Amino acid sequence: PASAAMTDEGGHYELINRSGGKGAVISEHFVEITMDVAGSGVEKLPEKYNKKTTLAASVRGGDGPIDFDLKSK
Repeated sequence: PASAAMTDEGGHYELINRSGGKGAVISEHFVEITMDVAGSGVEKLPEKYNKKTTLAASVRGGDGPIDFDLKSK
């Protein structure tokens, strides 16, 4: 199942999976990161981070957070 989260003002987040549990399900995952400031409907990040994601994560039991260092041009 997919997981989702929103960051707070400090960039902190907590994933919730579709089953209602905390965190991601143990598996391989494609990762999509979006940034829509104030619900404007305008995506602020390049498509390689969302619609055409190049991000992936391998979730194993007991892993801590998996963060992504996004780079701009």
